Amino acid sequence: MRSRLSELAFGIVWRVLAFLGISRLDYYRHYARSDIDQKYKTLTGCTSEEEFDQTGKLILERLISLGFKQNSKILDLGCGTGRLATQLLPYLGEQGEYYGCDISPEVIEFCRKRYARSNFHFVTSQMRKILIPLDGHFDFIWCYSVFTHIFPDEMVGLLEECRRLMAPQGLLLASYYIAGREPAFLKRVDSFYGNRDRMEYGEDFLREIIGNQGLFVSDTISIQEQPIFVLRLR
Repeated sequence: MRSRLSELAFGIVWRVLAFLGISRLDYYRHYARSDIDQKYKTLTGCTSEEEFDQTGKLILERLISLGFKQNSKILDLGCGTGRLATQLLPYLGEQGEYYGCDISPEVIEFCRKRYARSNFHFVTSQMRKILIPLDGHFDFIWCYSVFTHIFPDEMVGLLEECRRLMAPQGLLLASYYIAGREPAFLKRVDSFYGNRDRMEYGEDFLREIIGNQGLFVSDTISIQEQPIFVLRLR
């Protein structure tokens, strides 16, 4: 009961801040001012080290269920401190390939040291650009807790980049907050609403953006009740 009340209180606080245009989230400062080496498992939204490990395992299980193999090539967009990389380090074979990218230089430097394998690569990205010159390369692109924190123009830029990087039969898995899935507060959401802390999208508006970038939603899965669209190239 207490947990549910806490979740409800958090939701109300977030919506008030979003309505006022106030965001508490600054990724650059967040990582630059943190002790990443000591706290890497709780810096990217996980409430405990156990959650970091458990959700990482669950993500890998979901990927495998969709055809991910030890020789697959995967891009981890918004890799953070390596929740997925931790699981892939012992799993991915020598013929497989992992690229992680994030906007934080400190996070990328941490990951390069911690997940040091010849077929593991880490690249600092931008809000609208993925600085990897490998067109049509990746079998999977994993994008968790990225589009949930960015604005439509930024999402358009990243979807364009993902389309460029995806192999013809590749999959892009992206998490979103869908407006209307929770009780409405303050205003109805038809297009998008929120700030860097949490961005909600109207589902029709979201699907239109996705379709305009040459992609379509082939399936929907979830991790910890977070909806994840499985996107394919048209």
